[in-house]
Amino acid sequence: MVNKLKTVIFLFFILSISVHSQTDTSDCCPEGFTGDLILSPNVVFEDLIVEDSLKYSSKPIIVDSISSILKRLNESWPNIHIGLEGRLVVSIKIDSKGLIDGIELIRGIEDKLDSTALDIVESIKFKPAKIGIDNVPSEVVLILNYRIIAKRDEPSAIVSEIMLDYKPGMIYEYWKIVYKSDFTAYYEKVYPDSTQRFSGKIDEHYFNRLNDLIHSICFFKMQDSYGSQYTDAGTVTLTVSQGDVTKSIRLYRNLPIGLWSLQQLIYYLRDDFIEWNPSK
Repeated sequence: MVNKLKTVIFLFFILSISVHSQTDTSDCCPEGFTGDLILSPNVVFEDLIVEDSLKYSSKPIIVDSISSILKRLNESWPNIHIGLEGRLVVSIKIDSKGLIDGIELIRGIEDKLDSTALDIVESIKFKPAKIGIDNVPSEVVLILNYRIIAKRDEPSAIVSEIMLDYKPGMIYEYWKIVYKSDFTAYYEKVYPDSTQRFSGKIDEHYFNRLNDLIHSICFFKMQDSYGSQYTDAGTVTLTVSQGDVTKSIRLYRNLPIGLWSLQQLIYYLRDDFIEWNPSK
């Protein structure tokens, strides 16, 4: 329960920084990201909490594209009442076949909006939880955030690649995480006697959230490094590419909160939201 609570708090914190900062049009941001703001309704997927998650050898996961689910939610929202905002929390019972066996609204926003959202949530398909080799019923809590936000109306404001890599000091392990704008993801771990490479897909929604956070913290105008390197510590470097521009920042300690949030979100997506497959 404590770990689930930490996860929810962390996601709320990260997403609130991103949403709040998107309205910042200060001169610290690079050209192309300082204006042209429009108000836009936006339904954000905040978390899927698995009840009693430790008892499962494999947790239930959403099979459908999260982006397609959010698209349907976003399309239905303006037709109801664009001024409504708030968090919608739904408890979902899933049977051993991955089918929804019951839903319960824990926290709603407005009757018509709640009803429409529940109809869409009820159509979500899941991969069932497992205990050992057996599929078993499970229960999850889905959290959605309905907000009116200011977004930059800039088609070119999309980064092409996000890379986080670690070069060892005294520890003999090198790793690299790469997320690309075509929603491919790569993860590489290099040991003295072997190399492990993995590939996967990052959901469009999550990549766009990373993109929003990168621009909202004015990444391309930040320093080249923060803090100083310990004698035997490794170096973590965050590199972002967009068009002909590539910016790298070495991350040691005392990071600005937005940069720290970006780093932690990259880790979190790697560990919990991408299905990795071995690759050559």
